[in-house]
Amino acid sequence: MKKRITAVILVAVLAVTTLTGCSSSMSGKDAAVTVNGIDVTADIAEFYARYIQAGYETYYAAYMGNDMWGSRAEKGNNYEDAVKEQVIEDLETMLLSEEHMKEYKVTLSQAEKDVIEKSAREFDEDNALHNKNQVSGERKTVKRLLTLMAVESKVKKAVEDKADVKVTNEEAKQKRMQYVLFPYKETKETGKGLELSAAEKRQAKADAEAFLEHAKEKKDFEKAAQDAGKIYKEVTFDSASIKPDKKLVKAADELSKGDHTDVVETEEGCYVAKLVSLKDRKATADKKKKLIAQRKNKIYEQTKDEWLMEADISIHKRVWRSISYADLGVRIKQKEEKPYTEHMKTDDQTNTDVDY
Repeated sequence: MKKRITAVILVAVLAVTTLTGCSSSMSGKDAAVTVNGIDVTADIAEFYARYIQAGYETYYAAYMGNDMWGSRAEKGNNYEDAVKEQVIEDLETMLLSEEHMKEYKVTLSQAEKDVIEKSAREFDEDNALHNKNQVSGERKTVKRLLTLMAVESKVKKAVEDKADVKVTNEEAKQKRMQYVLFPYKETKETGKGLELSAAEKRQAKADAEAFLEHAKEKKDFEKAAQDAGKIYKEVTFDSASIKPDKKLVKAADELSKGDHTDVVETEEGCYVAKLVSLKDRKATADKKKKLIAQRKNKIYEQTKDEWLMEADISIHKRVWRSISYADLGVRIKQKEEKPYTEHMKTDDQTNTDVDY
């Protein structure tokens, strides 16, 4: 279960629905996860689990149906078990980030602490006592979770900033082409495509061949497309691109600037393209940033995995069995305020009684 909710607004009003009437027997101070001798207590674990649950139920329940949590996920787990596994790993990572924060010279500024304090206070004020009790949403608990999340985000950035990552211009180079498609499907008012007959497909290919000759003669791809009653499109690409089509990309990648492909026949239809740039500067710069970010993130993930492998971790299953997504529904009643993340410029949010 890799999909995570990262855009949940924690400063929100929760809609809580008890589905079975079952009540938890755990104490909020029970250990839910212990990492190198430090506990995540059950109240923090439950609040974070409910926070993630609220995101899924708010944004995905309509697509996945009433039995979302009982439905099958990957590796034979149901969705509840799969999401809980990720929740537990998240909490382990938060504690390990807190453990390593001095190593990376990470601190929380007073401004960040103030935002955390404000977020916890607003959550406390905006939610009914019954709902907060159902999700272990005491202000102190919310502050502690918010701090752990903020620390994790800042440590992640520190690890990535420290990573020595290089991407050459050649690796990032993006070419640019203009293309026209003569489709093998006719789009109906319903939006669905109706497959053309064999004769119609032959005509589409003939039209593409005629267009190619006209485009070469005109030396103006846009004007040639207008003359043919077609709308041309422009796209940047490299040899690994798969859009608009792998076969078209391969053909265009072999061209010199200003050259045209032959008619490229695919399942979708017949393409004709012109290579207009061997190196699109903006697209190349954007690709370079994307590759750097990907490689920095890979280093962070490797670092995090090493921390997890080396850590002494105990998962207290009794606590996790008592946190049931099937027994308690949680959704977010959206507020018109900006998300916490926009206020604070960290990946998530948090604060605690611990003073960093």
